[in-house]
Amino acid sequence: MKILIAYPYIAYQEVALEFLEKLATCGNEVIAIFAGDRTKISCIYESSLTQVKLYRVPSMELSPTVAKNIVQHYPCFLYLSNVIRRVSPDLIVVISPLFLASAQAVKEAIKNKKPSVLEVHGVYAERGLLLYMMQNIYLHTISRWVLKNSTLIRCLHKDDAVELTKFGAPLDKIRIIPNAVDTNLFKPSKEREENSLIWVGRMVPEKGLTYLIKALTIVIKEYSLKD
Repeated sequence: MKILIAYPYIAYQEVALEFLEKLATCGNEVIAIFAGDRTKISCIYESSLTQVKLYRVPSMELSPTVAKNIVQHYPCFLYLSNVIRRVSPDLIVVISPLFLASAQAVKEAIKNKKPSVLEVHGVYAERGLLLYMMQNIYLHTISRWVLKNSTLIRCLHKDDAVELTKFGAPLDKIRIIPNAVDTNLFKPSKEREENSLIWVGRMVPEKGLTYLIKALTIVIKEYSLKD
């Protein structure tokens, strides 16, 4: 299967490439695109071992001036129709309902009669009241259209699935599929290190690190009282 993945932008390229490589090892041809400058389409990565290509696609930055400090990247693809026509994918994967680039990709999927899968890795980004209001307006308007017109919607957990139904996501389209883990790299160790905790994730509010820290203080306090 030829899969096109439309990223608005890639913040952690090494993580994205690992995911693309794993997807390709399942027998798929994977083409990923992300927003670049306005000049031309350029291939920045092509695997010699698997069928993976990563392209920078011309785009226009739409981050509103008032929100530049909290919304650094908000791109709109240019000539996306030409890209889809050139690639001719069997499936289009869309990352997040919060970007105009995502709405463009779903629109192209409908136009070309291709199925689309919307990936939802969290409904809101927690960056203060202004961004919350902007996201809420977007979720009730453009995102509602994206949720309704995607072929399937993948959520990582039930809470996001429930939240999306508030914005018109059809229940019969939602699939709850947590992120995969490569058990050849990550598996229980026979060795144990007492009183150690590892955090893996971006240090942003929506990841809930503050809750973990608060929980740790409670646990430490309870165990110190027992001792």
